[in-house]
This record gives sequence, structure tokens and C-alpha cells, in this order.
Amino acid sequence: GQSIMVKPFSAQSWWKEPSTQKAGRNMETGQDARTAFVGGLPWDMDQESVAKEFNACGEVQQIRLLTHADGTGKGMAFIVFHEVASVEKALARDGEKFRGRYL
Repeated sequence: GQSIMVKPFSAQSWWKEPSTQKAGRNMETGQDARTAFVGGLPWDMDQESVAKEFNACGEVQQIRLLTHADGTGKGMAFIVFHEVASVEKALARDGEKFRGRYL
């Protein structure tokens, strides 16, 4: 299976978000310390199943799943946690095998 990755979120490497979604972000570096990027997720996962899986790392505040124009999943998500420590726990899962794929 393919590995999935869990990385710290950096707006500089993705796209600019509306200013209403910038809470908690270090505007100098473009990083939000409470957000993790997760790649390699099974394409059939929805927000509920991602939240259920990553709640083990800490309270999930928001999930933004990336989808194709037809609504099918791209296997990637941005997960915003309530606390920075939760991101560290999620980052520890980088390279972990999950549902036949690797995080």
C-alpha cells in the first residue's frame, strides 16, 4: 500500500485562505501551529471518519477534506486541532500503515 503522510500545515506551500480562517496562524511564517496536513488517506473517508480516527490525538476542531470537482476524495485533509500538542501527536503517525495505506 501507499504511505500516508502527516505534516505541519504551511500556507506558503498551499494557498491563501480567507482572513476569517487565519486564527492561530503565525502570519510571518504562514504556519498555523494547530493544523496538520494528512495525505495518503483512503479516498472513501469522510469528515466523520477522519475526525473519529484523529480524535485519538486530541480534540479535532475542523477538517477540510480535499475533493475533486465530482466530489470524490483526493485522500488529503487539513485537520485543525484544539491544541498544538495534538498536532505533535498526529505528526507522530507520519508513515504509519492505515487501512491498507501508509500515513
